[in-house]
Amino acid sequence: MENIADITVVRNLLNKYDLKAKKKYGQNFLIDEKVVNDIVSEVENDSFVIEIGPGLGALTQKLIDKCHKVIAYEIDEDMVNILNDNFSDKKNVEIRNSDVREVDLSEVIRERGDKDCYIVSNLPYYITTDLLNQIFMSSEEVRKVVVMMQKEVGQRFVSSTDKKDYNVVNVLADLYSEYGIVCKANRHSFFPAPNVDSVVLRFEMKEHEVDHEFIEFVRDCFTNRRKVLLSVLKQKGYEVSEELFNKLGFKESVRVEELSSKDILRMYEALK
Repeated sequence: MENIADITVVRNLLNKYDLKAKKKYGQNFLIDEKVVNDIVSEVENDSFVIEIGPGLGALTQKLIDKCHKVIAYEIDEDMVNILNDNFSDKKNVEIRNSDVREVDLSEVIRERGDKDCYIVSNLPYYITTDLLNQIFMSSEEVRKVVVMMQKEVGQRFVSSTDKKDYNVVNVLADLYSEYGIVCKANRHSFFPAPNVDSVVLRFEMKEHEVDHEFIEFVRDCFTNRRKVLLSVLKQKGYEVSEELFNKLGFKESVRVEELSSKDILRMYEALK
């Protein structure tokens, strides 16, 4: 089969099925083979992979050749039909027509019985935060996540100073994973070209147990990030005090965005 990460092949596939990229799904198809290869190189041979948002299958094509099992979640039924047609002879891939946000990834991984799972994603940026939240809730069963995201969002993960939109996902990423940039992908790596550049990040999961009560606490902390954290937590019903903040070395006027992930964890443990 022809290399799908090619603008001519992508155009021919869309013409063959009389389709166009759908804005409602944020579809921008990857046409940069180097970016595809960089992403796939993050996955070990003969591994189990969950792919999210395969589109026309540029990544799927390479993952199938490298992995013993690929389960791909695609929300667009038209894309599912193309994927099933193109990969009908491959026994190690399963295409599921689902919105992955409605899927219990932990259950899917446990059903497979694989010790380690890789998650690979090139999906619309507007669900990046939702997806990462979902993955970190399942991260005990996940070995590594490789995800494409908007350049500015990715930079906020790796920057020690940019906390403008620091949020729950950043805290969980800090505590549950080691992360870094795999590669960059400018807007011309896609068809049609989006209005923003992109970056691929890897999240290698640390050994840990997911503490759902802690995750709920972090969410409460970020309920109103611009307000004084002491007031926010009191409104949420936590037994916090100026004395506790002083004991932890925090200013009484501190806001959540001024604290590190480890600071938030220390506060949670002090309140348990």
